[in-house]
This record gives sequence, C-alpha cells and structure tokens, in this order.
Amino acid sequence: QKKDISLPLDQFGSPTSAKFISDNLKNIINLYKKNKFKLGIYNLAPSKPSSRYDVGQYLLKILNSKSNIKGIRTKSLISLARRPTNSKLSTIKIEKALKYKLISWKQDLSNNLKWKKEKV
Repeated sequence: QKKDISLPLDQFGSPTSAKFISDNLKNIINLYKKNKFKLGIYNLAPSKPSSRYDVGQYLLKILNSKSNIKGIRTKSLISLARRPTNSKLSTIKIEKALKYKLISWKQDLSNNLKWKKEKV
C-alpha cells in the first residue's frame, strides 16, 4: 500500500513458517521410526537469526514493494506488547541430531511465499 512502516533494529529472532516446522517434523518422525533420532528437547527454527528490520527489508525486496521501512529502537516503539530484543534460538543440537544444516529464514520465507503462490 506504499505506506512507510517502522521496525526494530534491535529485536532479533528467526521468522519460522508452519511449513518449515511440518517438513522438519516429518523428517524427525521418519528418523525416530528408524531409531536414528534421540528423543529430547530441541529448538527448531531456521538458521541465521536476523532483526525484524532486516526481515522487513527482505520482504520489501522479494515482494517488489514501494513501501519504506524505517529502522528504530525497541524503546521508541509504542506498543502494548513487550517483546524481548533477543529471541534467537540455538539450533546446533537439532542440526547435529538431524545431521543436516537447517535452511535460513530467508530461504524459508522465499519457499513459503512461493508455495503459497502455487497453492492459489
């Protein structure tokens, strides 16, 4: 809609799609059935966390949007919801158990948007 928006430069995490979770859970279940996955507590999220600002910039780029994003600090936000500045998850343990590197949030986001376009 060509509106300018503000996003935090200092809030970090990894956007995670339901498709990312379901695809990886399917792999985990298959490995578990073959006794090749040890039960435990794991973090599951795309690799390489990023700021909300960087995620917004990436979305503008892949959607060819004319909107502008202004980077701001969390303390400048006017919001009822309090958000942590660091919600990054370590995926080292699950990557070791799966024996593969999880895709980045950029790849997940691109895959998910492409998948949604194909479904429509």
